[in-house]
Parts: sequence; structure tokens; C-alpha cells
Amino acid sequence: MIYAENNYADRNYIIVIDRIPDENWYTYRLVSKLANHVNIMIYARKSCNVKEKFIKNVWRPYLFFLDILAQVVKDRPKVVNLQFEFTMFGHVVNSFFIVPLLYLLRHLFKVKVVTTLHMVFPRSGYNEYLRQLIKVNKSYIEKLLTEILYFYFYITIYFLIKVSNKVIVHGNIFKIYLSDYIDSSELEYKVEVIPLGVEPREPCVSPINNKFNREKVVLLFYGVISPRKRYDEILRNLDANTSSSVLIIIAGKVPHYYRRYLKYLLNILNTKKIKNIILIPYHIPYKFLPELYRLATFTVLPYKRVIAASAVLSESLEFCVPAIVTHDPYFYEILGKNYLFYNDNFNIQSIKHVYYLLRNNSTLLNDIIKYIEMIIQRYSWDNAAKMYLNIFKSLI
Repeated sequence: MIYAENNYADRNYIIVIDRIPDENWYTYRLVSKLANHVNIMIYARKSCNVKEKFIKNVWRPYLFFLDILAQVVKDRPKVVNLQFEFTMFGHVVNSFFIVPLLYLLRHLFKVKVVTTLHMVFPRSGYNEYLRQLIKVNKSYIEKLLTEILYFYFYITIYFLIKVSNKVIVHGNIFKIYLSDYIDSSELEYKVEVIPLGVEPREPCVSPINNKFNREKVVLLFYGVISPRKRYDEILRNLDANTSSSVLIIIAGKVPHYYRRYLKYLLNILNTKKIKNIILIPYHIPYKFLPELYRLATFTVLPYKRVIAASAVLSESLEFCVPAIVTHDPYFYEILGKNYLFYNDNFNIQSIKHVYYLLRNNSTLLNDIIKYIEMIIQRYSWDNAAKMYLNIFKSLI
């Protein structure tokens, strides 16, 4: 539980700005932990259909500037926390208008501004991400627009940092990436690290043991379907022999700017005629996630380089599903270098080898279960909420 001074909740008002598609959303989890201890409210989209006492339907995607400003004038909060993603206000270009909004809130209305960056683009990896995004874009115009877009990403993050009193990222590696944007002195006093929370559900002994008593290995690729996850490379390396012994589930929403990539994946599947693959290119409502994770033997996170904390990793831990991940600094930070399931090439045969190794070695499997449960306890939502609370209190 999180405890706060009684008079703290009476004297202060905290606003969190975000979209809330369902009760699994990061901000919903965070604010539900804080709502009984501080006077806090989420400014959500007017179309939000999640009903809670701490959710207020405030803004429309193309009128968010005026909607939020008008509501802040009425409510007079002490702190505004923006949970920033580039597409949270509809079209990605809309997001730049949050910068002048936050500037007005901070300098005209004297509101303290805290920005949570859910994605950080390191300048050193700029060309790598550019290549991933444009590899399914054919024309020169599309490639040029992509370069302009990535420059826009950098400028927006830079000004968001400058206009904020505090900036929150979800890993120490992302704080290091922000050194590309600001000098070291500003980085130290302004940027705080709060990892994503994990909500423990049940001891992992039974769920994991059940997964390793099956004949077929089920690999779950879940989350936004994006070129950054290299699904095309993995599918091209599959053949009939390897795919027959596994079931691959690829599920997650496809933003409009990745629709061509989805067509690219479908073309690979049709050309190779691979069986035992289920493709669900849609957002999965939270109420169906427990069943989806129950089916999975492993979740697979094949990022070449991680630029955003992985909600899928947190959910995998929550539902006691081992995650196969790359040797990325972010995964090292969360899972530790002794974690068993690092795999950069995502060769199906090597994954099957690990599966049967654990299936036939109960001692090693029990060690894995204890390791995962230790990570779950370390990254609880209570701990994350306490860290947010300390930041809010320091600004008031």
C-alpha cells in the first residue's frame, strides 16, 4: 500500500493527461494506486468509455489544446503529468502542439509540469530506425517524408524536456539516451527513472509448470505490429519442418503508418505457405489477455534495439510467461544478465532446444520460476506509484 500525509491530498490537485483505451493502460494502473491517497484525476479523451471516479472525459484529438487549457483554468491543478506518446492525440503531427500548451501551463498558470516519455529516440540509432521504417517504403517521396518525420520526433522530445520541471523515463538506458538531447547537469536534476509496474496475480509455479507439459511450443508475438520487431526476418527464416512443431501467434494493432508493413508480412506468409501461424492484426481488449497469455509457452520480443519500455514484458511477467528477448541494455536492466532466455537470432530450433531442456530438468525450471517471481516483486505497481508520489510532493 501507498501512504500519504492526510493534509497532502486536501491541499493539492494533480492532473494526468493520457488516452485510456482500457483498464490495462499504464496510467489507469498508476492512478488507481494513487487515487485513494492523493487528489488526482486523469484527463482522458471525451470518447473514453472506462468509467472511474478518477477519470474525467476532457479532450478531443484535434481540439485537445483548447479542451485541456479550458479544463485546467477551471480545476487549477498544482501539477500536470503528461504521459507522452506521439500518437496519443491522433495524428502524430498533433503532438507538437502539446509543447506550447505545457509552456502556457507552466509559465502563465504556474502549474508544475512532469512529462513521462514512453519512447526515447537515441540520436546514435537514428539511421538504424530510419532503415527499419523505410524498408517497405518504395518511393523517394516516402523516404524523404520518413526522414522529416524522424527529425520531427527529435525536435518534439527536445522541447518537451525543456518545457518540463521533471521528466520521467522507464529505464536508466533511456536516461542515457536523453544525454543526446541535454547536457549532463540538466539530465541529473531533471530526469528521473521509474520502471514499468507489474501487478502480481498468482504464484508462477503452477502456470509455468503447465506450459512445459505440452507437446507443442506456442510462441506469442504480441504488441504493435512494427518493423522494429523484425517479424519479417523471423518469418522468412521459417520452413515447413520448423513451423510444424510450433504454433506462432502474431497479435496486436497495426497503426495506419504500418499498414504497408502488414501487407509485407502477409506476402511472406502467402509466398512461403507456412502453416501453424495465427495473425490477429487488431488491438486485443484487456479482458481477453489472460487467455492469450495462458496459451503462450513464451512471449517473443525480437527488438534489435529497444527505444521504449516494453508493456508486453511487464504483462508476460504478470501472467507468468517467460519472455524471449534480445541482448539489449534495457532487457539487461530489467531482467539481469543471468536471465536464461536471451536470443538475438530467434532461431526456432534453438527455442525448442531450451523448451525441452527445461521440460526435462525440473530443478532448472524451478530456478527460472523463482527468478521470475523475484523480478515481479521488484517492479510492483506499489513501488512505481511511490516514486511518482515522491516526485509530485517535491514539486509542491
